[in-house]
Amino acid sequence: MSAEELAQKAADRVREVIAEAESRAAQIVREAEHQAAEIRERAEAEAKQRIERAKAALEALTEEPAEAEESPEPAPPPAAEPHVAPAAVAEPQTASGAVATLAQSPVDVQSARLIAMKMALDGATKGQIVASLNDEIPAQERDRIADDVIGRAKRD
Repeated sequence: MSAEELAQKAADRVREVIAEAESRAAQIVREAEHQAAEIRERAEAEAKQRIERAKAALEALTEEPAEAEESPEPAPPPAAEPHVAPAAVAEPQTASGAVATLAQSPVDVQSARLIAMKMALDGATKGQIVASLNDEIPAQERDRIADDVIGRAKRD
């Protein structure tokens, strides 16, 4: 075999190795793209599920609590109150004489429930949820809210 033939065989072998490497590289790229597409699809599906759970939780929080307010017969209409001039209405006061504020309003409770539901969906414990709720909400109410949202979050 001459030097020229040896060089030709070596060059052919190098071309074969390069072609195999390029083929393998293309296969690796296809596999990686396929895996990336699967991961993206799973992430999108999980995101949609989380959005649906959050929507359902928000709807549950904004609904009127039917069990607590249901009564077997409608309440009679309220009796007409005598008209009192606005200047004559006194603000509620504490023992020290400071004007008292309402401890909670429906908005405060709804806000607390929304915060608690987000925390429950994120995996917070009851203790963490109760500790994060506003001190203006009575402790018993904070416990009840935490129990309710944890129960709802576990159903999803």
